[in-house]
Amino acid sequence: MVVVQILKAATQRPRPTSSGGRKRNHDADGEFFAGGNSFPSGHAAGAWAVAEVMSDRYGRHMWVPPTAYGLAGLVSVARVTRRRHFPSDVFVGAVLGYLIGRHVSHSADREPAGKHCRLRLLPYISPAGGSALTVSWAFQPEYAGRRVEPSTRI
Repeated sequence: MVVVQILKAATQRPRPTSSGGRKRNHDADGEFFAGGNSFPSGHAAGAWAVAEVMSDRYGRHMWVPPTAYGLAGLVSVARVTRRRHFPSDVFVGAVLGYLIGRHVSHSADREPAGKHCRLRLLPYISPAGGSALTVSWAFQPEYAGRRVEPSTRI
């Protein structure tokens, strides 16, 4: 969603309808840099990212990929038919979501670049409300240039 919000702030494309659901009556409909937050569609990006991760993780079940992508497609179509987004907003959001979901699902399989030091930044949402960013640092010490296993005593 960070990528989507940055693009929304940068492009400032107005939505096809006003907040009351009436069609906008000005010359900026669909134009970029006219003060809006339509491009790209965050709903489409989120739906397609989740669909890709679910399909990658649970693709061994024949019904998961068609169901996940079908639901993402329905979310995307609904955003256009309800006049919340232009088709190009939804298309770009879907492509972004798919690519981000693919990156997430494939990067989770790989070993981190630094096996000895691993810095993690994870979001945290409090049950009482509010959110934060947690930082953790897991490392394995080295002794005299060799890696020390947890069971090894020095």
